[in-house]
Amino acid sequence: MFSTRVPVRLTGPATTPFMVHHVAQTRLNTLVLVACGAFMMGVLAQLNVTIGAVPITGQTFGVMALGVTLGYRRATAAMVTYVVGGLAGIPWFAHFTGGPLMIFKPTFGYLIGFIVATAVVGWLAQHGWDRRISTSLLMYGGASFVIYAFGVPYLWLMMHATGVDLGWSELMWAGMLPFIPGDALKCALAAVLSPQARVAVSRVEP
Repeated sequence: MFSTRVPVRLTGPATTPFMVHHVAQTRLNTLVLVACGAFMMGVLAQLNVTIGAVPITGQTFGVMALGVTLGYRRATAAMVTYVVGGLAGIPWFAHFTGGPLMIFKPTFGYLIGFIVATAVVGWLAQHGWDRRISTSLLMYGGASFVIYAFGVPYLWLMMHATGVDLGWSELMWAGMLPFIPGDALKCALAAVLSPQARVAVSRVEP
């Protein structure tokens, strides 16, 4: 007798996060990826230059890298782990700080923005936005805007609570304008590297 084999085609999302594509989908591996992502953010937080109330750190680049490499769920989990761990006392916020009182710091709103921005980048990357430089720029630029959307109002709120009322221009100079050139450079670098990284990974796939 003759048998006919019908080929089965497995379907999935349009793109697969780089790192996760090469790691078995197990709970242990997920925990390792999340922990490594949180630790990376802690390291990048120490690469900082303080100007005024808000330090310049490498964390915005970390937001972009996590979203693209780990994907929506794991990247968001890594960022939540970083923030919650810092509030629990792990000294991996900027200047090796941590603890529950960090929630009252004027810069804590940027950390909240990191969580949302990481989720945005991860979701868009899983839908192919990191495949072209043009869409990558939009994705990373949008992520930077999200961070400011949370960070700047929180900065104003905490400063107001301490009796310091910042005008509109003062607030912009304190919480956003000095950081735009650096963020633009990070966005451009990440946008150029994202498609190249995907090509490099595709060459080593079995």
